[in-house]
Amino acid sequence: MDQFAADYFASEPIELIPVDDNPLGMAEVKVRLPLDEMSLGILVGDAVHAARTALDHLAWRLVEVGGGNPSRSTQFPIQETSAGFADLARKQLKGASLPARQMVKELRPYLGGDERFVLLNQLDIADKHHMLLPTVFTATGLMLSAQAGRRVDGQMVYEPQGMDVMLSAADPDPVVDGLLVQRPSVLSPFDDDPEQEIGLRMGHAPAFAIHVGAKSAGKDLKVNEIAPLISGIRAAVEPIVQLVA
Repeated sequence: MDQFAADYFASEPIELIPVDDNPLGMAEVKVRLPLDEMSLGILVGDAVHAARTALDHLAWRLVEVGGGNPSRSTQFPIQETSAGFADLARKQLKGASLPARQMVKELRPYLGGDERFVLLNQLDIADKHHMLLPTVFTATGLMLSAQAGRRVDGQMVYEPQGMDVMLSAADPDPVVDGLLVQRPSVLSPFDDDPEQEIGLRMGHAPAFAIHVGAKSAGKDLKVNEIAPLISGIRAAVEPIVQLVA
């Protein structure tokens, strides 16, 4: 997934097409964004489903090792609320040892507990019903680069060194093909020297995200957060894995 994203953005697929300049120095640009959604969606879906299935395999082995008989109800318990979780775990891990069930309960795989399990589960459910379709978002901020310039022979020449300012965006909007955005192009010329001005360039730092559409866990999860999500869950269940190793 990381390699797909790296290769995609290295191809510079996001093109900002100037549309018009207005008197305030804001240049309206259009985003051209070709995106092969299917390839990345398949990769994400496979990773998510394999991780969720591994948890169910662990539940199956816990029951076997505990001397029970796994059944169709045997699975790793994950739910969206803490209410009734103990009953759910008892049902889905029937036959597992009491210490094993207690270790699973202590993970608190529900909203308000370790929500990574809920996110993984919701991603897997979504992938079962329709392919996970990634979209492209700007990152958590936009970089503005301000450079002083002077007109030389009719052309504006900017100094090599500028001042970079990071603008924070808590809830960045998705970048879609045809999106109209605005970016500052130039500030007003210096009052005492019309041949000088400050040029501003805005850089988008794009990233892939998957929307987790469940009502309870609805959020946008960056694709580069999925591998750490799965690794974190694996680390959390490792002491339980040792019971069946």
